[in-house]
Amino acid sequence: MSVEENKVLAHKCFDALNQQFYKSNRHDFTLIDEVMSPKWANEIRSWFPGLNDLWPDHHIEVTDMLAEGNMVWCRLTTSGTHHGDWEGIPANGKQWTNTGIWYLTIVDQKIVDIEWTFDSLHLVKQIGGTITPSQS
Repeated sequence: MSVEENKVLAHKCFDALNQQFYKSNRHDFTLIDEVMSPKWANEIRSWFPGLNDLWPDHHIEVTDMLAEGNMVWCRLTTSGTHHGDWEGIPANGKQWTNTGIWYLTIVDQKIVDIEWTFDSLHLVKQIGGTITPSQS
């Protein structure tokens, strides 16, 4: 696949993830199966319905994308409302916006590996959590 085709596939990946947060599409994993290897499609499937309970209005937006060879790097903005217990922080209805990066590896027109990093501290602070440094 060309670099441009890999970028299109990456965009389809995030479209598929966004679909899973809308009630009418929560059980239709067709697009996820289309863009991901069976291993990753199954992994993503396992994230739902827990994510739907936690962040039912979760949204992912691709803000920047770079690609080279079979790798695509995506800078993302995510947003949602805190509706479930997460990392010991009880549900409180607070809205949040966060940033992160996904690194995708594409082979034979499928995403075969995903790595990511997100600003978890920023998210914790937005939904009312605190971080206490170790006393050691």
